[in-house]
Amino acid sequence: MEKELISRLNAPLKDQRLEALKSLKKLVDKGNIVLPPPKGFTNNHVHTKYSFSPYSPAMAVWMAVKSGLSTVGIVDHDAINGAEEFIEAGRVMGVPTTIGFEVRTDWSGTALKGRRINNPDQITNAYICAHGLPHTQIAAADAYLKRIRAAREKRNRAMTD
Repeated sequence: MEKELISRLNAPLKDQRLEALKSLKKLVDKGNIVLPPPKGFTNNHVHTKYSFSPYSPAMAVWMAVKSGLSTVGIVDHDAINGAEEFIEAGRVMGVPTTIGFEVRTDWSGTALKGRRINNPDQITNAYICAHGLPHTQIAAADAYLKRIRAAREKRNRAMTD
């Protein structure tokens, strides 16, 4: 039963994933699943299926709790789509969450042109993270990120067409 519920944490629909997580939490509360105690560690740079991970937001929170994290944060590339599910999954599991996003920036017109900043694969580009986004600003962040996703899609299409 536990394995089936864990596999459903990556179900197609958010409601299905959260229901599976709630069922897992009930098993934890009954003592049927033993989780490690929080170890005082935090990972506020977790990607989900909305960027570079196979995990849904619910699965990411489950894995964080199974790893003994005390706090966990979502930062998908160019996306905030998983934030609400991530927050709810944190509530279900009783682990504090943070939300944010990560974008790739071009520093061509600056003194950093030609330098390797924090992207190991490219010069002149850097990753920038926005952490601690207020929950009331998810829609505004998504509106901002839509333009970035559209530009990325255009670049990707140009490479594949």
